[in-house]
Amino acid sequence: MLEENRYYIEGIRNQNQQVIRQFFDTYYPILYRFIRVQCFNEEDVADILQEVFYKAFTRIEQFRGDASIKTWLLSIARNEIRQFLRKQQNWDRKVEKATWDAESRQELAVATEDIVLLRVQEEELIEAIQLLDEKKRQVVILRLLEECSIKETALILDLTISDVKVSYHRGLQEIRKQLLEQHMKGVEAQ
Repeated sequence: MLEENRYYIEGIRNQNQQVIRQFFDTYYPILYRFIRVQCFNEEDVADILQEVFYKAFTRIEQFRGDASIKTWLLSIARNEIRQFLRKQQNWDRKVEKATWDAESRQELAVATEDIVLLRVQEEELIEAIQLLDEKKRQVVILRLLEECSIKETALILDLTISDVKVSYHRGLQEIRKQLLEQHMKGVEAQ
């Protein structure tokens, strides 16, 4: 088991408030980004985050240490998102735009080697990601936003390494195609 994992597990078991605060401060931004890109309402994101941390704290004894705590938490978040989306009957992927920082846009442009992506607006990029099917969307988010390795992504999403590679590649292709189509429509409109 990793030393960092052991530190957090022991601190949470002993209800050490400083360790719990540090745990929350460390993993909140990671979980927030992962959930926010898939859920469009801040209240829903807050509800899911609360449920993820509740489950992590109440089930810390079940953490086996096979992977990092980050991987374990993202797996919990993935399951909570799925459960939430199942409950949502009229969920619309295009509701409300999420924000995306410039660094993430730059990483996507480099990853796809497409200059057009450097000029894309945040909303267009988020829309393109949201149009991906669930598997590709989650793989792209984990690989780009959360900078998870292929192996970590496979563990979190319960996929094979080959599935992750293929979904990531195809997801980026679909994003590039969607963004190029949007760019061309914008050029034609001018």
